[in-house]
Amino acid sequence: MDHAKPAPPRPVVVAVDSAPHSIPALDWAAATAQRRGTDLLVVHVRPDYAPLNTLRPLPVGAPGHQDTVLAEVQDILREREGLPHVRYASPAGAVARTLVALGEHAQVLVLGSRRRGGLASLLLGSTSLACVAEAACPVVVVPPGPRTARRPDRNGQERVVLGLHPALTPHAAIEFAFLEARGRGTALEVVSVSTSRRAAAAEEAQGHRLDAFSRNDYRDVDVEPVVVAGAAGTRLATGSNAAGLVVVGRPRRWFRTAAWPSNSVAKAVVMKAGCPVAVVPRGDGASS
Repeated sequence: MDHAKPAPPRPVVVAVDSAPHSIPALDWAAATAQRRGTDLLVVHVRPDYAPLNTLRPLPVGAPGHQDTVLAEVQDILREREGLPHVRYASPAGAVARTLVALGEHAQVLVLGSRRRGGLASLLLGSTSLACVAEAACPVVVVPPGPRTARRPDRNGQERVVLGLHPALTPHAAIEFAFLEARGRGTALEVVSVSTSRRAAAAEEAQGHRLDAFSRNDYRDVDVEPVVVAGAAGTRLATGSNAAGLVVVGRPRRWFRTAAWPSNSVAKAVVMKAGCPVAVVPRGDGASS
């Protein structure tokens, strides 16, 4: 008889560096790992251009360890209670390639973002762009700073918002949104965009995509379907100021390229959102 132990659940991976924008991402990742009952893997990639196949996690406290970034993170987390099991890694190599590789074995990859001055746009570097475009797991981009504009659901929680194109949004993105709403104990607002002439058809198509989830595995999640007019990216970005998380699917053209499709809804939301944004690829093993 085979008594092999089942593989442990994949961790939530968060990338940190010395910038303050890492802290909101760290907080988001820790809370998510705790809800999901899995480890939090905190990663600081040292960009010394070592070949990817030579990367090895270096535990904090190992002989010769000089990673001050992870030491600072340890100090921050040491004062907190109710954390998941936390692991640390300080691999060396190309930052984007390393994080994308770690995403192969993660439930979620979490990144912080930077904003410059009072601009509303998010300044994504090549690392964040590559991760969002190429990671095999969902990538969550967490904006910096406190948020004040909120619209809680009837339970007093910040709702999860799913941007749904009835014909194009991948199954994995829909399930990710349902899982997040259930884990948070909050409503799931599903936003689709249509012209006024086609609103009825859009509502029917939206309902058809959601039925398989809301009538079966996720009957406990309160779903609030919405069909609105206008540009989808703009609508979702505007609504993000009153949400706890916005979930969108990754466009098909992102499958093997780091290029931003010029008309991508995901691009518009990630660039302008006031809350964390999850970009979910097709066929994610954790949710398909």
